[in-house]
Amino acid sequence: MAGLCEGGNEPSGSLKPFVIRSVPGRSFNTTRCRHPCCNGTETLGHVLEFCRKTELLRNNRHHKARTGIADVLKRRGWEVHEEIHCVSSLDSNRRADIVAIHRTQSKGLVLDPTIRFERDALQAQHVDEEKKSIYEFCIPYLKVSFLGSKPALDSRLHLSTDPMI
Repeated sequence: MAGLCEGGNEPSGSLKPFVIRSVPGRSFNTTRCRHPCCNGTETLGHVLEFCRKTELLRNNRHHKARTGIADVLKRRGWEVHEEIHCVSSLDSNRRADIVAIHRTQSKGLVLDPTIRFERDALQAQHVDEEKKSIYEFCIPYLKVSFLGSKPALDSRLHLSTDPMI
């Protein structure tokens, strides 16, 4: 099969950019993205994550993942709110993808699922740190918004990809 390593079933890392470049309409004189409003280097990572041409597909993929996670949480007894506006203590506006509250267990989660092209073994850790740095300042606002003065929502930020919540 084209694009696979000899004797294996996994795509070759060096062939990933080749697959994108071999699509009809690609200029072979440059590595620039073929979309007129984009000046990025056309690689698989660029097309999947950054190119304006694929923005709608990327957003749809994200919304499907977000809705799937929200549905699982609802089935497990969580009160789930999607696309929640919040204000950080640094006075910036944010939109949390999912705020889930389990009132009987006095737990709260702020989830922002992210689909990224894998770059290295530490990427999940870097994304986790990035998301925590964004949403930890929204926790006080979310506590007041969803719980009033009740101290039930844990003050720590919980970002989790664990399906066994």
